[in-house]
Amino acid sequence: MKTILRRFLMLAGILLAVGVIHSRPAYAVTYSAWSAWSTTKPTVYDQLETRQVPKTYHMRSYLTQDATTTARCWRSFHIAVSDYSKYNVRASYGEFTHTVDLTAAQFSACSSHAEGSYYNGSTGGAGYNKGKGTAYAFKGLLYFIRSIDYETQYRYRRIIITPTDPVTPVPTPVDPTPEDPTTDTPDTTVPRNDTPSTSVQTPEIIRAVPGKKGVSLKWKKVSGASGYYIYRNGKKIATVKGSGKCRYLDKKATKNGKVYKYYIRVYKKSGGKKIAGAKSKVVIVIYLRQKLSPKIPKRTSESFTVRWTPNKKGTGYEIWYGTDKNFKDCKKLIVKGGRKSSRKITGLRPGTVYYIRIRIIYIYHGEYYYSSFCGTKRVKTKPPVYIYKGLVTNAEDGQPLKNCELIFRRGKNCRSGKAYKRCSSNSRGCYEVRLIKGYYTIEVRKKNYITIYIIIYIDADSGGYESNPVSISKPLSAGKVRFVLTWGANPADLDSHLTGAAGNGSRYHVYFGQKTGYYKGKLSADLDVDDTTSYGPETVTLDLKKHKKGTYHYYVHDYTNRSLSSSRALAKSGARVTVYKGSKVIATYRVPNKPGTLWHVFSIKNGKLVKKNKMRYMQETTAVK
Repeated sequence: MKTILRRFLMLAGILLAVGVIHSRPAYAVTYSAWSAWSTTKPTVYDQLETRQVPKTYHMRSYLTQDATTTARCWRSFHIAVSDYSKYNVRASYGEFTHTVDLTAAQFSACSSHAEGSYYNGSTGGAGYNKGKGTAYAFKGLLYFIRSIDYETQYRYRRIIITPTDPVTPVPTPVDPTPEDPTTDTPDTTVPRNDTPSTSVQTPEIIRAVPGKKGVSLKWKKVSGASGYYIYRNGKKIATVKGSGKCRYLDKKATKNGKVYKYYIRVYKKSGGKKIAGAKSKVVIVIYLRQKLSPKIPKRTSESFTVRWTPNKKGTGYEIWYGTDKNFKDCKKLIVKGGRKSSRKITGLRPGTVYYIRIRIIYIYHGEYYYSSFCGTKRVKTKPPVYIYKGLVTNAEDGQPLKNCELIFRRGKNCRSGKAYKRCSSNSRGCYEVRLIKGYYTIEVRKKNYITIYIIIYIDADSGGYESNPVSISKPLSAGKVRFVLTWGANPADLDSHLTGAAGNGSRYHVYFGQKTGYYKGKLSADLDVDDTTSYGPETVTLDLKKHKKGTYHYYVHDYTNRSLSSSRALAKSGARVTVYKGSKVIATYRVPNKPGTLWHVFSIKNGKLVKKNKMRYMQETTAVK
């Protein structure tokens, strides 16, 4: 650099001297300022400087417990470094390492560290060379292995020689004065380059993805570019004209398991020539032929198995699954081995829609490369299943009934159509069925008994809970009606109460303390069954034929909690009253969700049912009117 400067200064002196001696126009010699440092190599220059500038560290962290275990977790990321000294780095086999001693608490928390986080502490540890890079395994240490990435930068300046007037001088040759032999001989030939400077920017590839039709490349637009040259494995394969088109599909890069290396150069047209810029950073793509169309898995409540056609060129598979079709916050599973073709996924929520996609993994020089994802598959796990069980009894005597057929249909008041489930009562009158969440209509039938329909709702609270017993009755003679009360396990004792006209201006009260009622001396009503140990049934039969024009009131009393003035036990009992007449069920009543110990269910006026469904508190059983 100094030699060149001395030569040009000498030349400038000679030219100035010639101009003075011959009284001719002199030449002015000037230097342009140094250009800014750039990653683009200039095509026209007189003086050029180059330098290698550290760009980034490529960091990979390994966490080990002892020298015999493999890495428990690793992360890969980039971090820009401006001051290397503060990181206490040291060279080892061409890479930089940084080790940090961790406490037990820090060690256990390492798996949750965010990408880019690390501890800055003292250096230590050692490594051994194992192929490319450096491997480490020491108890309680976190290691950062960094390989530095350099880029070449350029700057230049021009020597400008101009006459002092428009006349082009013709200098008379003058022999130069001999110089000290220890100095460089000046070069009297002044380099000239009148070609206008053309700066060609280095492009940047932002995406290189293998697909079904080949490798898709995308790069950032370079303003003012005439086009782009595409290179694969060191050979130019295509020219993309114009600065705006920044995509290219390499349809010939479709060999399964093949490694492809791409870079791009920008070119500009100047003076009828194409001037190409520097190479972009090389990107590596492993083409893996897609045969990964996962089959619809067999559904279970908490797991399913994903199956696919394997690609033996790969080194494994990555399965993504989650409840969001855009795969936000999804879970990822690694399946090692290109020959594997299935994986069972467990720990799923029942009754939930999941989305699944798979891609092939290829490990090349320790780096992970992936194929594009296969099409997304949707699968819904089976909803949770609950056990629903109960009891069928005879409404007349409360005894269990066997061989009763129970038909379950989905929905409210669904009395016909295809059955969802069927079952029968056993010798103890018990039945059991597995149901998913929702409403059901149960049809209960038995030969010589009145068929009834009951509506139930199944969820996590009701599932597995023994429901109210189902009490069915034989057909009744003309004019008679029957009221059947059933409930759940709590409270233990609910009582039926019926009041009616006695025919002499007074009223009778049928309950556990007086099980019969008379109208003008003839039996009008009686309590057939009185249950005191949960479930029921409590059965009252009324003969309306003998006194159809009378007024009757039917109640249910919570005998267990009668002394409490704030009880809701009756409301939570699931109490149900079924009214039979002749060979039909004419009404079914369910306890309202209101506080109280006395439920006024209905009244009968002139032979017609009048719904009441009112709750209040009452302590004394004899006070029922």
